[in-house]
Amino acid sequence: MNTIKQLSIITIFILLAAACSKEEESTPTPTPGGGNNTPTPDYVDSIARSWKVTAATHRGSADNSSKGLELDIRKDGSYTLKSTGFIGTWEFIDNDTKVLLDKDNSQFKTTWTINKLTSTRMEVDFKSPFTGGASHWDMDAQ
Repeated sequence: MNTIKQLSIITIFILLAAACSKEEESTPTPTPGGGNNTPTPDYVDSIARSWKVTAATHRGSADNSSKGLELDIRKDGSYTLKSTGFIGTWEFIDNDTKVLLDKDNSQFKTTWTINKLTSTRMEVDFKSPFTGGASHWDMDAQ
C-alpha cells in the first residue's frame, strides 16, 4: 500500500511539471485585444523584422511562386518586398489579429489573418489580391 501511494505522488508531480512547461521565445507572443487598434509594443516588435516565406499554398495547392519571397517589415508602418523592391504599408486591425497591407492601393490591398506570430515565426491566411483565391503563408524570421 505504501508503494502505491509513493507512485501516485510521483505521478502527480510528473503531470504537474509537464503541465507547467511551455515554449520559450526571445520576444513574448502577442495577445490579441489591444483595444482601439493601437498595437501593443510586443506585436510591433514581433512583426517588425525580415521574413522569408518558407511554405505557401494557394487554393489548397502548393504555391511555389510565393515560396522564398522575402519581406522587410518596419516599425514605421512600411514594408519592402525584397524580390521586387515594392514598398508598401501595413497596420494592425481588428484588435491586432489582422494586418492590413496597402490600404490605399486597391491593386495590392490585402488583409492577413494572423494564425501565429512569434519573434521567429509568422503564419497568415489571406485572399490573393490577384486571384481572390485563399492563400496561406508560413514565414520564418531572417
